[in-house]
Amino acid sequence: MIELLSLEESANALRVSIHTMRAWAAQRRLPVVKLGRRVLVKREDLENFVQKNVKETPGCALEHQDKTK
Repeated sequence: MIELLSLEESANALRVSIHTMRAWAAQRRLPVVKLGRRVLVKREDLENFVQKNVKETPGCALEHQDKTK
């Protein structure tokens, strides 16, 4: 079954504002599903969006953790 998240749930998951989520949806940067008045995001689309937009920075704590293992 497809898991759908509200824009608010998606915003909380990414730790961004609901305004940012609405802007990304309006700009078609993030695919959305409309059911009546509800605007929803497929969890898979949200995960793909994150993967496409991850930018690694030098000295990132995650890089440091990977090197110590």
